[in-house]
Amino acid sequence: MIYVHWAFLAVYVVVIIMVMVRVLMDNRQPAKTMAWMLVLTFIPMLGIILYFFFGQTTRKERKIWQYSMDQLTKHSMLEFVEQKRLHLPNEYRELINLFMNQNWVLPFKNNETEIYTSGYEFFPSLLMEIGKAEHHIHLDTFIIASDPLGQIVADALIDKARQGVEVRVIYDDVGSWKTKNRFFDRMRAEGIKVYAFMSVRFPVFTSKVNYRNHRKICVI
Repeated sequence: MIYVHWAFLAVYVVVIIMVMVRVLMDNRQPAKTMAWMLVLTFIPMLGIILYFFFGQTTRKERKIWQYSMDQLTKHSMLEFVEQKRLHLPNEYRELINLFMNQNWVLPFKNNETEIYTSGYEFFPSLLMEIGKAEHHIHLDTFIIASDPLGQIVADALIDKARQGVEVRVIYDDVGSWKTKNRFFDRMRAEGIKVYAFMSVRFPVFTSKVNYRNHRKICVI
């Protein structure tokens, strides 16, 4: 009887660990991942049942996968095939396999990456690249403030818009909550296309306040 007890306990622990690993590997928001981890930690038996009924995202994953494939087939496959043919050093093979398994992402050739560890390094470089723009500037950010730094970035974007460069800005409505509308209106008046991501007018009565855009992307 003791052996049965220990065998059951061992299977139980293995199942808990497997479910936790599955939760960590799911492509979901960090807050949701943490919530499920807490449920599985403090109420493991009930947590497993709840996860299998409500926590799995297979249906959503299938829809995302189908959408990605539809988008891929709309464009030429030549670039994708070239990615598959890239010869990479063995030291990067495991990292590339991780990207492939998680998001089906392949490396592109002729790319360079520079890592910035502080805003003191990043923003001078950003302003320099904005100054070089000739065709378009697409800025997607979580927070854009009307502080001195934000005004400098806005002035740089306005200057390029006046030169005929297409400038588009997306900011998160919650992340930039404290930024006054006149800050964005000034850019709009200069022909810059400025949009708020998922505007929230009444936070108490909407669920959109929790679905935010934390991306920081600038395409020039």
